[in-house]
Amino acid sequence: MAIDSLQQIPSSHWKPYLEDISVMMTDVTCYESSIRFPTDVKILWEGVDWVYHQLKIVVKSLGRMPRCKYDKQCLRYREYFYF
Repeated sequence: MAIDSLQQIPSSHWKPYLEDISVMMTDVTCYESSIRFPTDVKILWEGVDWVYHQLKIVVKSLGRMPRCKYDKQCLRYREYFYF
């Protein structure tokens, strides 16, 4: 079936509701463009990242951040993720 014949079906249905049938318009709908597939590494890193930021909030009352390797692992994850 040709595309022209398929377009005639909805156009004949909507024709009584259209004012200017000689004008062609398009829809500029926004859509999600940064869709990504979850992998084990990504899910694990997002969990670690969330816990680290929660730890930073809690530590503000204590005044001292415990030692951790977050910055080193963050750099390694970024190298993995972007390359």
